[in-house]
Amino acid sequence: MSSHVSREESEDLERSSKKKKIGPPTILQMGDDLQKIINTQWMTLPRESIFSKEDAKTPHLQQREIQEGFTKPVYDVILELGQQAQKQGLLLYAVGGVVRDLLLKSAAILTHEKKSSSPKQEMSFPDVDLVVVRTPNYQGESSSIASIFFVDKVAKDLKLPKPVHHQTFLTATLSYPKLGLKIDIAEARKEIYTHPSALPTVEMASSIHEDLLRRDFTVNSLALSLSPSNLGEVVDP
Repeated sequence: MSSHVSREESEDLERSSKKKKIGPPTILQMGDDLQKIINTQWMTLPRESIFSKEDAKTPHLQQREIQEGFTKPVYDVILELGQQAQKQGLLLYAVGGVVRDLLLKSAAILTHEKKSSSPKQEMSFPDVDLVVVRTPNYQGESSSIASIFFVDKVAKDLKLPKPVHHQTFLTATLSYPKLGLKIDIAEARKEIYTHPSALPTVEMASSIHEDLLRRDFTVNSLALSLSPSNLGEVVDP
């Protein structure tokens, strides 16, 4: 008996195998599903109701939508940090899950407004991750770590506790004890892995786009500008 499998039979086997469920969804598949949720919520609303009308090409969150995502003390802190960063020749971005949650909340608020006139609940985030990117006007030494230079200057000016430095990973933590708030600030970076499971070699990145490319979930590869010059700009590489 011939063991030859015809082309038609091979195609049938391939289609059959694709229909089988093999294990739970992977993290990447979950990330895709979360991205679909975000896209679906955005697509059900007029674009101008989510993003500002001034710039149809570059997505922006309006200032009131950013404010609704934080308690007032936290909102005041991140605006102040954006101003301080710009003075030091840095661009400041919120990154990761906080941006995802803020975008989802923006869409949810607008959907809720269409269905009900009841008061909106305030949402706050206990941890905020920020990234600074150098501009040609950077005030620190070229050899310095921008995030550490930045938090040390802010802590000194605002009389905050001494920041915690993590030089290996180009990050520092700024503490606001009265608010119970800790903010991790990193310099835009790229990571190089010499082999699987190895700790990364961290290098400075030249842009926020380069930093976002190293992140795991698609929905975590988002940044929100907190700099006064382009407040609310959403970066989605």
